[in-house]
Amino acid sequence: MTGAASQAPSDSATQAKASGKKKKGGPVVSELVYRAVAASQDRKGLSYYAIKQALSFQGYDVDQHGFLIKHAINIMVKKGALIQTKGSGVSGSFKVPKPGKKPKQALREPALEEVYAAKPSRPLVTLSQHPRRKR
Repeated sequence: MTGAASQAPSDSATQAKASGKKKKGGPVVSELVYRAVAASQDRKGLSYYAIKQALSFQGYDVDQHGFLIKHAINIMVKKGALIQTKGSGVSGSFKVPKPGKKPKQALREPALEEVYAAKPSRPLVTLSQHPRRKR
């Protein structure tokens, strides 16, 4: 009786895992985008529209998963796997960086302490000290 009782929780756990969504066996969207951009011979890179066309020719459902393509492109640009040659956001052209070159570093924004340390602060003026106030 103890053997049957100990098997029941493990059976329900495996059923719960099996009933969940199964991951499809295809490549990740970022890999598809990278392959499409790397395969292009265009010197200026591929636009978002051209990437979508290339993925649709490969059989990827672009209409339903367009947001995943945008998200993958943004992440790859931030990581340095793609270089954005034109435009801003996803509405530009993208190409694969050359293997020997490092991507340009973005301009660093100064920290808040540096900004406030650079500006001299004005002394506070009370209402009685204000020059425009009539007495």
